[in-house]
Amino acid sequence: MKLHIKSVLLFTANRYVCYAMNFVRGILIAKFMGPYIYGVWSLLTLLQSYMIYSGFGLQFATSIELSTGLVPESSTHNKIINVAFTLTLLLSFFLCILTWGGIHYGSPIFVNSTGQEYLLMLAFIAGLYNIQSLLINVYRVYRKLSKIAFSEITTALISLLVVFFFKDRALIWASLVSMMMSMIIGISVFMINSPFTIKLSLDARVCSKLLSIGIPLLIYNSSFILITMIGRTIIGLYYPIEIMGYYSFANAISSTSVLAVDAIAWIFFPTILSKTHEGVNNELVLAALNKIKVLYITAVTIIILIIIIMLPVLLNFLPIYKPAQETLTVLLLSQALLSISFADNCLALARKKQVIITAISLLTVGIISGLSMIAAVQKLDFLWVAVSVFIGTFVYNILQGYFGYYLLNKSWKVDIKELQPWRNVFVILIVLSGALSGHSQLLNVVALMIFTLIKRRQIKELYVYGITKLRPTEIKA
Repeated sequence: MKLHIKSVLLFTANRYVCYAMNFVRGILIAKFMGPYIYGVWSLLTLLQSYMIYSGFGLQFATSIELSTGLVPESSTHNKIINVAFTLTLLLSFFLCILTWGGIHYGSPIFVNSTGQEYLLMLAFIAGLYNIQSLLINVYRVYRKLSKIAFSEITTALISLLVVFFFKDRALIWASLVSMMMSMIIGISVFMINSPFTIKLSLDARVCSKLLSIGIPLLIYNSSFILITMIGRTIIGLYYPIEIMGYYSFANAISSTSVLAVDAIAWIFFPTILSKTHEGVNNELVLAALNKIKVLYITAVTIIILIIIIMLPVLLNFLPIYKPAQETLTVLLLSQALLSISFADNCLALARKKQVIITAISLLTVGIISGLSMIAAVQKLDFLWVAVSVFIGTFVYNILQGYFGYYLLNKSWKVDIKELQPWRNVFVILIVLSGALSGHSQLLNVVALMIFTLIKRRQIKELYVYGITKLRPTEIKA
């Protein structure tokens, strides 16, 4: 199946618009709520992130099953979609019932939670999210990007508009209602004139197969996501709610910082897998990985360094969040380290080694949890929770590169400089030392200048690659 570069660019542009609206919305929500109420909001969104796991990875399993060469109009194809849809619907209903029961019968987990009056709506939204995510993955297989784009832009637009009409705690209710309504609209659009027939259906064999695929994939995906979530969880458990607001603000900004390049990676991910799977000549794989690393690492690092330098401009608009500047800087560095592991992660997935990557991710979560707990017990500044995340992601980056080297060379003997060039580490340490010493502005500018100087050839290559890709052509998906 072919995908025109024009379609990719339009879809990517739509995502950038959505990211921009979500970024503005996040900034305005933080401003209008203030650190304390924003801390409550952050706890709710964190809880919702955990609730989403109730989908048991069915959206991932369905996408894989539908991509195995089945004829789109075949009965087996439709059965997989219908069973996945029905099972997701039942799991969503069960989540709502479980949450209602916990609140109604006084479960300490629910009743003692901050903002427990919002929990039932959170469960309903999580259920809608899982249904919508399933449909998005099915439409992705069909290459129907227009409806996915409409769903994303609708959610971003409605969620942004309510920010201008509500403030304080009223903004929490309004934001939750807007999320719920936008998902209902998105699901309705997917159901109208769909390229497949949707009806309620259950089949024990299909259910078992989908869950056997989905649950391991869920563990894999959740282990990666937990790397960034565990810091927020420790803050939510051991620090005041206002500190949760500061940390979550920093986490939200850092998470959106690399979405521009991640959107492109999301589209080209299958193509990269096809060039690095088992059986492809190792020299060709190495050439592909080196190209990805040069382009991706350069793009991510430049974006992160520029954002770090521009932080005073952002905090001038939101002076109340000034205490989060150093934490934000450290979390941005952590996001950069996670992103630049993209090439090695693709290689491991292409070689069907997701179990090893899951183990590395869980080890990273363990490191971050342990260090964050020490910071919390010792009542250290919340900056040190961010430093714990940075240390964990640095270890993750090294281990990913180490395993990637082994997959290509069948040897564990490797020079550490090959995994993380000292010049990259030097630039990262300059920025980190600035955040910890209170001299961030000067050192951040120095870091960007040094990186630009030592990576001038790679920056030029990135520019040439971008110009080349804008020419009218087609790509195979």
